Amino acid sequence: MTVLILLATLFGCSYGLYPPRVTAGSVFDVTRAREVREGLQTSSLVDLLGPPFLVVHNDDRGETWYYFVRYESSSVTYVFGLIPLKSTRATATCVTFVVRDAKVASVKVAEETTPGTTECEDLQK
Repeated sequence: MTVLILLATLFGCSYGLYPPRVTAGSVFDVTRAREVREGLQTSSLVDLLGPPFLVVHNDDRGETWYYFVRYESSSVTYVFGLIPLKSTRATATCVTFVVRDAKVASVKVAEETTPGTTECEDLQK
């Protein structure tokens, strides 16, 4: 037991967290996107969030605007100060706006922690 305490004291464990990085899509303010309501003018939407990641023209003369970003964050734990154990976590956020007559008609927000499960990521393939 004393040996284990001595080893833990000498080598210990350390933890490092790396800043998140964008691996797909484009950066936009997700908090502001959640506040968008039906009836907002598209010019105001662009002022608020920037240009959409993708615009799809619908059959009903409307459009679907996609805002999408995927972040990946990594951390590493060193066991006994020597053995690195790396962990990576990805989070994807997809906000979809249906637009008719230059106004937002509907809003859908999807946040996933499993890459490849949002509607926006499917559009990239």
